Amino acid sequence: MSTNDLDEMANLLGDCGLTWQMLNATAELEVGFHVKTSAQYFGFATEAAIACREYARSHALASRLVSIIHRDNRPSQRVAQKTGMSLDRSLTHSSPVHDVYSMDL
Repeated sequence: MSTNDLDEMANLLGDCGLTWQMLNATAELEVGFHVKTSAQYFGFATEAAIACREYARSHALASRLVSIIHRDNRPSQRVAQKTGMSLDRSLTHSSPVHDVYSMDL
């Protein structure tokens, strides 16, 4: 990695992608996203999450999509809802409690 690569990385707004998660002994495809504070509330996470959803759908990667979100993270819950997900269940055994938002693809 060069200094130029590090300079470019410093300008990134965040990350978004698809990963497999084990939930109740079932592999679930999750869309996860993180946006740096200065870039929040501009719709970047929603746009990226929708692109990931469409990629998963068009490539038939899974029959459903989830997002695992901290119970108090209202902005991420709104992103999940704008992506087409709704509250599925809570993971009360985790600390802190996380909610699972999901949708059928």
